[in-house]
Amino acid sequence: RDWDTQALAPCHLVDLMWHAHVSDLNNYLHDCMLLCEGHVVDRNPDLVMDRAAYKERAATTRDALASRFGKYYDAELWMDELD
Repeated sequence: RDWDTQALAPCHLVDLMWHAHVSDLNNYLHDCMLLCEGHVVDRNPDLVMDRAAYKERAATTRDALASRFGKYYDAELWMDELD
């Protein structure tokens, strides 16, 4: 629940979904308020430009997902062509 602890990176398919969701800003903000305890999940597209940092965030994301969801974590979905 610490919203400032880790910088994570979505896989390509999740990033596409995020783009679509953010483009409907009112609903995106509403969903963030409902699902994220009043926090808006920020997205900084410039972060992908630093490939080394992106790879580190992507690995951190995959580790966190595997830890949280165990056998339900879809490793193939979360492998990214940017890695």
